[in-house]
Amino acid sequence: MLAFKGVVLEGLEISFIVVSFGATSGHLNAAIIGAVAAVVILGFAGAAARGSVELIPRSVLQLIVGMMLASLGTFWAAEGAGTS
Repeated sequence: MLAFKGVVLEGLEISFIVVSFGATSGHLNAAIIGAVAAVVILGFAGAAARGSVELIPRSVLQLIVGMMLASLGTFWAAEGAGTS
């Protein structure tokens, strides 16, 4: 269940990023199609990797997901601050 929640969260993150880029560039329809495709593909990837991910200790998996989320948040905070 933890792996499923992680995959859903990452899929939604990617969808939000794709739609926001599409809205900014004026290609919202293509961005929505890309976002739906990302959710579907990551859903299948999560289902396929479920057995392998279940072998990883929960604390290690939480650490990895937390680091990925923190790095993504840091990147977008820096982008919003105009540092790059």
